[in-house]
Amino acid sequence: MSSSSTRNPHGDTLANRRNPQMNRFILHMPASMPGVRCYVDSSTPPGHLQLTTRMAGLGIFFVNTQVQPVQTIYIKARMSGAHSVLMAEAAALAVAALINQSLSFTNTTFLSDCQQLVEFLNQPDLTHPPDWRMKCFTQNLS
Repeated sequence: MSSSSTRNPHGDTLANRRNPQMNRFILHMPASMPGVRCYVDSSTPPGHLQLTTRMAGLGIFFVNTQVQPVQTIYIKARMSGAHSVLMAEAAALAVAALINQSLSFTNTTFLSDCQQLVEFLNQPDLTHPPDWRMKCFTQNLS
């Protein structure tokens, strides 16, 4: 290990220099996560009132490390009638879960950057989502 690298508490190597374009640390050793990883995200146009529906873009990215070579699948979709970013994030996760089941992937870890959705899905009672309009997407996630 060079003198310009340190390890975090989990043993991952971090460079002591920052990425000038993103102002973030560069991770040189990928984190180890067994099984299939599924990253989900959504986007909506800015500046819309909360009372109106809008189009949303959904992104799903599977990384299957259970096969060699590693298999990656990228899916992009559009959704109409999104009432909120939270609803669009829940829709992306629901679509990813259906695709995951159709592909017979096992040991899948779903990853989202939507803290409100993650906190909701990690609680024991999923009957009262933060936005009732997303319930149709979250009722089958457990």
